Amino acid sequence: MLINSFNELLHHKNWDYLINLSESDFPIKPLQRLENFLAANYGHNFVKSHGQDPQRFLIKQGLDKTFHQCDDHMWRLGDRKIPEGIEVDGGSDWVALTRDFCQYIVDNDDELLKGLRTFFKYTLLPAETFFHTVLRNSAFCDTIIDNNLHITNWRRSQGCKCQYRHIVDWCGCSPNDFRLEDWSRIVDSLEKPLFFARKFEPAVNQEIINRIEMLISKKQVKVGQLSYDKYWQNDFHHKFDYNDDAKVSFYYLLGLLGKSFVYKICSETKIPSDQLLSTIEVKQAHLFFENDSFKGLLLTFIDLIAEKNSAAFYEIYAQPVAHSNPVGQQISPEIKLISAKVCSDYDMKEQIFRNFACTLHPFSEIGVNHKWSSDGKTNFSVSFVWIDPVEHVAGSFEVQIEWPHQAKNNQQTITLYHKPNFNHPLRPGTWKLSILYKWKPILEMKFLVLPYIFEKGLFLDKTSASNLHNGPVAGKYLDHNFTAVERLLKLRTNPSTLDSQATLNSQKTNGQLIDWSLELLENFWTIYDVCLVNKLSTCQRAKINSCQSTPWSSFYPDLKSKLI
Repeated sequence: MLINSFNELLHHKNWDYLINLSESDFPIKPLQRLENFLAANYGHNFVKSHGQDPQRFLIKQGLDKTFHQCDDHMWRLGDRKIPEGIEVDGGSDWVALTRDFCQYIVDNDDELLKGLRTFFKYTLLPAETFFHTVLRNSAFCDTIIDNNLHITNWRRSQGCKCQYRHIVDWCGCSPNDFRLEDWSRIVDSLEKPLFFARKFEPAVNQEIINRIEMLISKKQVKVGQLSYDKYWQNDFHHKFDYNDDAKVSFYYLLGLLGKSFVYKICSETKIPSDQLLSTIEVKQAHLFFENDSFKGLLLTFIDLIAEKNSAAFYEIYAQPVAHSNPVGQQISPEIKLISAKVCSDYDMKEQIFRNFACTLHPFSEIGVNHKWSSDGKTNFSVSFVWIDPVEHVAGSFEVQIEWPHQAKNNQQTITLYHKPNFNHPLRPGTWKLSILYKWKPILEMKFLVLPYIFEKGLFLDKTSASNLHNGPVAGKYLDHNFTAVERLLKLRTNPSTLDSQATLNSQKTNGQLIDWSLELLENFWTIYDVCLVNKLSTCQRAKINSCQSTPWSSFYPDLKSKLI
């Protein structure tokens, strides 16, 4: 990819250096300071070396292994030898390279380049080693400066979790996002020849980005200024996500809740559920954050007005309804469960769920993030009991809470993650997770697994509905019998009623399926507000504000996004 960029950029004359950046990078100094620095070091190439024993680096990077990418997976094929007579170097894949060096890479075909191209074609992370090695073994060897112009936020204990095993046959490390608590590291770098920092994500922490921007521009932005503390991130667009049955199902159902909300305001006639879907077109959805906290979902949809042969364009603000209920005492005065959250798409490195809205469907890989506070001296175990909508215990696990050896005598916190490897599909409906200590409940949480209403863009038929909504094969989420736990917790006291209702639910299609799904969704999401994108409204009895003047709306002005 980088070499292709070299080739394209060399058709343009007015540049001296190529600096590669990602969407997670951010400048920490004004552009003029970077230009002055490069001018003072003109002709040098900036690459950051590994700074460790060469043999250890070779093994750590897997350079002695052959890799090949196929079917969206990087496969490790076997061992190989490092070319003799070559000084292999590497480190960071963030570089600042001169035009002359880029020209050499693109235009030359000497034995060194031909051999290295072949070798690195079957390398796990070629960009972290290829340019370093070419520089070290070519006529450009005296142009190297050991600096990639970046400050990187490494937290090895969190960033080296082997969480990408499903896409690569290797374990590596990845830097963490900068957060406000890392501000001192940014300040300490200001007098060093570092001009960029990584990584940043406004969905994780936007405040530190705002601070850096003020630092660079020397402008003071007042809290409360247009959208200063807000962030919108697109999560669905009808042109690109139409093949995602789970998202399409969820957002259309949310749109129906939104339309019902509008009609309730306007005191309009209720539309039968089997006709509702034909009267709206969902366009897109945004995740809405404020003060670095997820607040809810913004959904834009068109309400079709058949009798007027026109359409009103609305955006709704939907907020999640919490269902976490402390039901017992804490374990002891020293040991407390601070928080617990069930969701999917857990990021071990950042210790957050990437499914920010926690929209779950029958094929979601669910798990729970749990945070504890303690004096750090006492290890203990708790039970996690997962209960499906018909009160079957899907799984019961004893989870060890162990404190790091470096924990001191003062109060400590620890964040852990528990993931049951359930068979799919999960039965749709309201699930429950009970956390117990010595089989006495500490916390009970309810969460929603929402049914599908679409499959490949079409309404579910009875066969598909039965396959998707009746739970796993033989009703077993795991190869274990948990009836003893069900008896202990006094579950399934009326099994025939529960099972017959579940069977009926699994056979629902069209209007019945929509009614059931909306009934479930209303318990976990509430429509907070609505605004009007265009001037046409289906509402004649109440005034709905314009989205352009509604502070939560994705159409509201955002000065942070203005290019300067």
